Amino acid sequence: MELVLEVIGTTNNVLERQRFEKPRVRIGRGYGNDLILSDEHADVEHAEIQIDDQHRVWLQDLESVNGTRRRKDRKPIQRTEVRSGDIFTIGRNRLRVFFADHDLPPAVPLRPVESFLLWLGRSPAIAVLFAVYAAATLVNAYNTPFGNFSWSEFLSGQAMDVLIFVGLVGSVYLISVLFRRSGNFLSHLSVLLFVGVLSLILSFLLELARFNGGDHSYGFIDWIDAASGELMTFLYLWSVLYLAFNLSLRARTLVSGILLALSVSFSWLTRDARSDLFFFEQFPQEPGFLVGPLQLTRPMAPASYDERLGDVFDAVDTLREERLAERAAALTTSAATSTDKEFETKS
Repeated sequence: MELVLEVIGTTNNVLERQRFEKPRVRIGRGYGNDLILSDEHADVEHAEIQIDDQHRVWLQDLESVNGTRRRKDRKPIQRTEVRSGDIFTIGRNRLRVFFADHDLPPAVPLRPVESFLLWLGRSPAIAVLFAVYAAATLVNAYNTPFGNFSWSEFLSGQAMDVLIFVGLVGSVYLISVLFRRSGNFLSHLSVLLFVGVLSLILSFLLELARFNGGDHSYGFIDWIDAASGELMTFLYLWSVLYLAFNLSLRARTLVSGILLALSVSFSWLTRDARSDLFFFEQFPQEPGFLVGPLQLTRPMAPASYDERLGDVFDAVDTLREERLAERAAALTTSAATSTDKEFETKS
């Protein structure tokens, strides 16, 4: 009878898999064991799997210090019968036992999005993404009317972004190594570069829309800008959960949605969410400035601008006269009331 033993991680990913064709399999930290564990909490000779004459499988604890337990069971076991697929805790390790004839589910089809994420991890794709990201960043920095473009100012302004970029990629890579004992630094780098390129493109398109739109469109564009930021965050989380933890489609979509909801809720704690959703600002707090060739809409004629500006001043003057008249009427009424009270007092 053949057995397959798997050492699994915290996210049910397989860290090690071995096949045995012998009636007795010894497990422990010692080098003389059939399955050698690297956990210091496992004994030199921790446990043993035995197959009896009736082809039943038994797990025997060898009086270990930290014991052997079934999954989700705190009570240590001395000897128990094993069924295919059972999971046991040995030290800090989780051991799953399969019989060789164990039925396995069919293969999960590789979706186009997942294939695309794997393709992004290749060196040519990373080189292209890096070139596009650098070019897009440079174009965004160049499109400004304030002073002349300076390479030194551009590079110094990007230094902090680069540090945050490298720190984020390194942190995600380390987490994937800790949880899966495997990871691909280039894959995490490519995903962040891809999301960064998408963010820059969307930012440029929204800036272009703001630059060519009227006053009535500023609030709606700002709302789309905020929604696109949340979409990029969801996309990055979704991709990281696939690369770092190898979660299923449903699991990573659910976890990404929960994390995004928590992030949005935290950012809105000091806001009036209803005003953000239903009341658009009439003027942008961060006006967009682009070069002249990007002016896609026809600008307002000088005569129309002067007429509109004159209408604004006329409206202000009219409102001022109305307020002064209201104030004069209020003062007259107050004076008349005071006179009547004095007359009544003397009488």
